[in-house]
Amino acid sequence: MREDSKNSYDKWKVINSNTNKLWVYGDSFSFPTADEKFTQEYYQTCESYDEAYHVDMFWFDYIAEKRNLETVIMGQGGRSNSWILRTIIQTMKFWKPTDEIYIGHTYPHRYEYPYDNKWIRINPDIQERLGKNDNLQWVIDLYKNWVVSPACQLEFWDNLNDIVDFGHSNGFKIKSWFWGIYIDLIESFAKASNEEIGNSHPSPRGSYELYEIIEKIPFGHQSNVGTNFSSKSDAGILISDETTNQNDNFFKKK
Repeated sequence: MREDSKNSYDKWKVINSNTNKLWVYGDSFSFPTADEKFTQEYYQTCESYDEAYHVDMFWFDYIAEKRNLETVIMGQGGRSNSWILRTIIQTMKFWKPTDEIYIGHTYPHRYEYPYDNKWIRINPDIQERLGKNDNLQWVIDLYKNWVVSPACQLEFWDNLNDIVDFGHSNGFKIKSWFWGIYIDLIESFAKASNEEIGNSHPSPRGSYELYEIIEKIPFGHQSNVGTNFSSKSDAGILISDETTNQNDNFFKKK
C-alpha cells in the first residue's frame, strides 16, 4: 500500500516542504484508489496486461514524474463537492505560481452532515443506517428537500469553477475536470479482469488513459457535468422520479 493512501499519511509535511507541488483535490478518482484483489501479480494474469503499467501508478503520478513535482493528495473517496471546496479553502494559501492544481469534481448530489465531531457521508443507504434514530431524521429530510435540489447541487459545482476562474486569472496553473464524463473512455478494474472484479475505478492502463485525457485539458478549464449525468447514481431511493427528472434536465441544459 502506498504511503499517501494510508490514514497515517502526513499531507502537512508535504505541504510545508520547499518543493514545487501538484495539488490533487477530489474524490476517489483523485486518490490512489486501489483494489485489494487487483495486485500486480493478478494483473499479470489478465489478458489486457501490459508491462508498461503498474498498479501503484495513478494519473497524477505521471504528471508529477514528467514535471518533477511533489504530489499533495487532498482527494478522498466518496466525498462531495462541498467537502472538496472546504479542503481547497483550507490549503489554497499554500499554492505557489510554480505549482499545478487539479480539481476533480464529483457527482453533485453527494453531501456530508456533521455528527460526533466528524463529517458523515449521506448516501443511498442513509435511511437504513439511521434506522429509528429520531435525532437524525432531519438528515433524511435535508437530503430529500435540499441536497438533491438543483439550487444546492449547482452552488458547490459553480463554487469550484469560480476558484478555477480566479486562480487562472491570477497566474496559477489550475484546471477542473469531472471523471463522470470520461468513465467510459478508460479501462476499469472490472474491464481489465473481464468483470471478475466489480470495481469501476481505473485499472493500471486506465490510470494512464486518464492521465492522457487530463493532460489535454487546458489550464483554466472549468468542468461541466456532461450529458450522461444521472441523479440516481448516488442518490438512489432517496430521490423521487420527479426530482430526478428536474435535476437531470437542469444539468443537461448547462
